[in-house]
Amino acid sequence: MKVPMVNELKEGQSFRGALFGVAQAEVRQARNGGPFLYLRLSDRTATVEARQFERADLPAGVAPGEVVRVTGSYTSGYGVRIEHVERYTGQVNFEDFLPPCPKDSAQLARELKGILATVQDPSLTKLVGQFVADAWEDFQRWPGAKEVHHAYVGGLLEHTLAVVRLLDSYSGLYKVNRDLMLVGGLFHDMGKLEELGCKATVLFTDAGNLFGHTYLGAKRLERYAASVEGFPAATLEHLRHMVLSHHG
Repeated sequence: MKVPMVNELKEGQSFRGALFGVAQAEVRQARNGGPFLYLRLSDRTATVEARQFERADLPAGVAPGEVVRVTGSYTSGYGVRIEHVERYTGQVNFEDFLPPCPKDSAQLARELKGILATVQDPSLTKLVGQFVADAWEDFQRWPGAKEVHHAYVGGLLEHTLAVVRLLDSYSGLYKVNRDLMLVGGLFHDMGKLEELGCKATVLFTDAGNLFGHTYLGAKRLERYAASVEGFPAATLEHLRHMVLSHHG
């Protein structure tokens, strides 16, 4: 039996052992007062509702962000009607469950690195180098949000490049410090590397819920600046302000 992707599910189709990410998991009450298990399941193609009736508990380990193995059938009225669900304990790569970037991520990364290579200020160049050495691999893969925008693999890279492009164009129209603008644009959403946890779905981490990505990004910026000997205090203040204030 072929294991379907969410966007391949057809009316009345049965399947066995399909792997999905869990976006939501809870026990709800039906109209007749009885309990049922409600899940929102996802893969890189789409999301679907799923229900297992007359179940009053969550199966062990079935929680948002986890991967589950599901046997059941699909109808348009109920979504997936679950016969059996269990937590999948094998190795998981979040890129198999989140939507892919609609653009060529490798090309986006090359373009962003090319723009950053034009930064002239030695301290800012070293700061960017600290970031690249520490987080470049994750940065290229990370989503840009949980739901609202760029909520897919490589979304943070795509969004950051768009911002840096805008700042680069503005720098030719106004008397501004171009180097500072470009590096501020690079770091403005960098806290999302800690705000968002990537498992089978995108979730807010504890730190993300408590502090948010602007604060986390400013702290990351400070760590990198501390690793650059003699990094100018005034430059750090400007960059910190750009990160902390970009949400108004």
